[in-house]
Amino acid sequence: MSVYQRGVRRRLAPMLDGDTRRIALAHAILLALPGVPVMRYGDEIGMGDDLSLPERYAVRTPMQWSAAANAGFSRAARDDLPVKPVASGRFRYQRINVETALRHPRSLLHRVRNMVLARTEYTEPGSLPFTLLTLKPDAVLGLLYRSESREVLMLANCSQQAVEVLLPPLAEGYWSPILEDKLYQDGLHGGKDARLALSGYGYRWFSRSLS
Repeated sequence: MSVYQRGVRRRLAPMLDGDTRRIALAHAILLALPGVPVMRYGDEIGMGDDLSLPERYAVRTPMQWSAAANAGFSRAARDDLPVKPVASGRFRYQRINVETALRHPRSLLHRVRNMVLARTEYTEPGSLPFTLLTLKPDAVLGLLYRSESREVLMLANCSQQAVEVLLPPLAEGYWSPILEDKLYQDGLHGGKDARLALSGYGYRWFSRSLS
């Protein structure tokens, strides 16, 4: 599992049992936290690892671009590749690849892309401290950022159960949705006793202008 007593030689998808909901949630939390997010290539499509390889080579297999030979990474003969793509099991390149993911609007790739676009537009997590909200149920993580022009609220349900979240008092007014793991029917209006639905391993981001 670990290497050099300080690093993990596993990819995200195998550690989360290939569960797309949990993998997407992990990315949503990563991008909601302060600082510069660091992602390993291939995690955006749910690539696996090859534990038969030594040390960190387990997570350095070729990018899985397509279901073509060598995962579309190289035209060389497979035996000539110094490190070969994952070709067996649930994370094999014939099943998990960019070309396939691009064809499905709800794929992990599209979901992570939307998260990155949202994080690019809403830069508060990269530059400001957050307020950690006390929420019920406590399986829900809530982060609130405030800049001179707006507030940004980020929620993540770390439980597999769908929940109704009781929020602390928020500023009055309508909070515009930025990012959601699915289409929800309810909206967020500030004030006391605001409640929101969150699916199992779901996430929702909102913003409110201060101008």
